[in-house]
Amino acid sequence: FKELKLWVVDSAIDELEIYVNSSIVELGLIGWSVSFSTHREGVSKGSLDIIVKSPLSPDKVPWESWSGGETQRLRVAVSVGLAELVRARASNAPEFEVYDEPTAHLDPGGVADLVSFFSSRAETSQVYLVDHRSLGAGVFDGTITVTKESQGSFISTERMSPLT
Repeated sequence: FKELKLWVVDSAIDELEIYVNSSIVELGLIGWSVSFSTHREGVSKGSLDIIVKSPLSPDKVPWESWSGGETQRLRVAVSVGLAELVRARASNAPEFEVYDEPTAHLDPGGVADLVSFFSSRAETSQVYLVDHRSLGAGVFDGTITVTKESQGSFISTERMSPLT
């Protein structure tokens, strides 16, 4: 059964790399790329390796070596790439995407770039960002705020009027 799972992963891995690397470019990480490989033998049999190539180093570097902000943008690129792969292969593709705390470890400039990236994705799909930061409501159709207080949690919604 493990060999079958690896075969399924291997059959999609090249396509996933294309989607992820396209997302990396869209996120502004010019000169960066990601490659995936599976292990079929040895102690790490069945594992997935993610190797990152960046303009900062002539060598390919393991995923774990990058800073928080770089790693976060790479995580978003992998998530978006996986969403694109699912959408391409699904007979009933999902019409929305949900990202949990995509701005973690990003500085204000990185947050602005990421919000702009998701805003462009929202032109073809519904995009929901779950975050602890206020992300600049001007680019969103609306916001839902959950506030936790000693009396309980409260939900408020705000619908944005379209820009004219």
